[in-house]
Amino acid sequence: MALDGEALPLKSLMVTPTMQFQEKDQSWQTSSTANAEQGIKPKELRVSGVIPFTESEGLTRLFALAGATEGGRLKRYLVANHTAQAINFRLATFSGSIEAPKQDGKQAWLVTFTLREHLSVPEKKDAREGN
Repeated sequence: MALDGEALPLKSLMVTPTMQFQEKDQSWQTSSTANAEQGIKPKELRVSGVIPFTESEGLTRLFALAGATEGGRLKRYLVANHTAQAINFRLATFSGSIEAPKQDGKQAWLVTFTLREHLSVPEKKDAREGN
C-alpha cells in the first residue's frame, strides 16, 4: 500500500474495505421495522500491519503522515492498493485514530488506522447535480 506514492512500512498488511448505509429508525416504539434511508456514507479502508521495533523510523513516518495538514485540514492522499482500486477508492484522509500497541510475543507494533474516502462517488454526483 502506498500514499502519494510512498510505500507504507507495514508487514503482514491487511486492508478491509467498509461502507455504511445511514438509516433512521421510523418505528417509534412499535414493532415495525421501518427505516428511512439517509444515504451512503463515504467508503473506508481499515488498515493493519506490523512494524518491528528495529524499524521504529517507519512508525515515526506513519504517524507523521497521519498528522499532516494542508491549509489547516488533514492532508488528502492518493491511495495505491489493490483493494482500494477494486472498490474505486482513490483519495483519502486519515480518520478516527491510529494505534500502535506492542504485539504480544513479538518485538513489534501492531499498527491499525482507518482511511476515509474523500469525495466519494455519491458526493461527486451531488456536486455535479448542484446539490
